[in-house]
Amino acid sequence: MREENVFNESAFNERQRLLRALKKEQVDRPPVVCPGGMMNMITTDLMEISGVRWPQAHTDAQMMAELAYANYQNGCFENVGLPFDMVAEAEQMGA
Repeated sequence: MREENVFNESAFNERQRLLRALKKEQVDRPPVVCPGGMMNMITTDLMEISGVRWPQAHTDAQMMAELAYANYQNGCFENVGLPFDMVAEAEQMGA
């Protein structure tokens, strides 16, 4: 089974890591930020860990928030990006 929360015992929290990297100071690992939208950070592993899946998370606000938070909670990225926005244009056109 895959180990969860691998970065939680890091020397830096997310904010410290990002600010130190921007100042070109030493960090424990490169900070990773994904704003959401077409640059999506959700993986099938995160869907399995959280128990929340697409496409339901695209239209249910609670599920969307839980899935996005699972990304942050499991040490994948320094941020939470919403909405997932993979189909916003299609929805506006009636899909």
